[in-house]
Amino acid sequence: MSIIRIGINHAPPYVRLDSNGQIIGGIEGRLFQMFQKHFNFTAIWINIENNYGRRWPNGSWSGMIDEILSDRMDICFAGTALTYDRNKFIHYLYPHWIERYTYATLPPIRMNNFDTLRRPFETLVWLSLLAVFVAFFLIDWIYNRLFKIDNHKRVSGKKNINLIFISIRSLLQQSSETQWNQFDNISIKFLNIIWTLSATILVDYYETYLFSMMFMPVIDTIDTIEKLSNYCGTDKAIVMGYNNTFISNALSKSTDPILHTLSKCFEIADDKTGILPWQFLQNSHSKYRCAFLNSESRLTLAYNVLGSEKIYLPPFSEGKSNLFQKFVALPTSRSFQPYYHQFNRFIKNFHSTGLLLSWFQREIMWAKSQYWYYTIYNNNGGGGGGGGQDSYQSTLTIDEVEHIFYIYLIGIIISMIFFLKELNQRSIRI
Repeated sequence: MSIIRIGINHAPPYVRLDSNGQIIGGIEGRLFQMFQKHFNFTAIWINIENNYGRRWPNGSWSGMIDEILSDRMDICFAGTALTYDRNKFIHYLYPHWIERYTYATLPPIRMNNFDTLRRPFETLVWLSLLAVFVAFFLIDWIYNRLFKIDNHKRVSGKKNINLIFISIRSLLQQSSETQWNQFDNISIKFLNIIWTLSATILVDYYETYLFSMMFMPVIDTIDTIEKLSNYCGTDKAIVMGYNNTFISNALSKSTDPILHTLSKCFEIADDKTGILPWQFLQNSHSKYRCAFLNSESRLTLAYNVLGSEKIYLPPFSEGKSNLFQKFVALPTSRSFQPYYHQFNRFIKNFHSTGLLLSWFQREIMWAKSQYWYYTIYNNNGGGGGGGGQDSYQSTLTIDEVEHIFYIYLIGIIISMIFFLKELNQRSIRI
């Protein structure tokens, strides 16, 4: 063999290129090196720059597919999916990989807000507590009217003690025994016993549940395609992907209700140099949840490079996060036909050795080494880095308890208002 025009694309873990555009790794990158060593040919590189191509309404194609159909490219090493539309026009070599296509999101949102204080009890429990205090108000009102003479005796000339105020102090576990003892009726004393017991149980349960929620906060993860579709359906999410790929084409043409919903919030990510587009990684402060669609292999590699502080991957095992599944194969042109059967025979035999899976594991190890390099660099003050799988903090921080300080501040403000009111009344008497 003499010269073969080869399309390439920086698409880890399939092909990894250096700054000069030379192949230095990847599943298909190593496969190319084996081809070149075995068949002894010279390569002319054509970088497709993530432009795999799409079919236009007039039937023509763009990108890599057009290069192959026009015989300007012989074969392409770019992790190309074998799709029905493409296979009608170009020939593929024997599929060497099965790929699932899924999504990644930015790290899940910790749900720590004022609603945290409500969640230990259901709405019915809060309404029941409100009903209890309304009942205390009615009991106090009836008691002061029916036992007015006895009421004056028990307070010994002091101001009446409000039953609601005493019950709230009991609920907050403040000392209220002396105030309860000022009531000499057996019914009120029995009410005190029942309410003190109930308040102790409620407060202990509330405190335990609230602390556990603060220590292990609720994480709002988008862990299924249905959830992502629901976010898109309510205009709360942006779905990103590269243009002129079969993913963008499949979304635009799909009749599946989930994929059709995703297509409505789909945006093009035009950055093709990084492991993930910067438009996706820098979207953390947006009011929208952001997802990026790509192959499971590529997103797994990105996760191992960047860490869980940068991106979140949904669980793949149950299949609820998968969009579709495709074969990955090398597309070839008509001018490549003299070599087609030789290459095809070689790749079939090579596939059975299991080396492709070994090469993928090598790419994962490379990604992990990049992650640790950036992590150490970041710890030394250089920047970059990420986190481990369980990088969420295991200690309480100000973010978990800031709403309690807000409530404390509101309480101080209300107390100051009452203080100013009492001060004003005192000045009027003087």
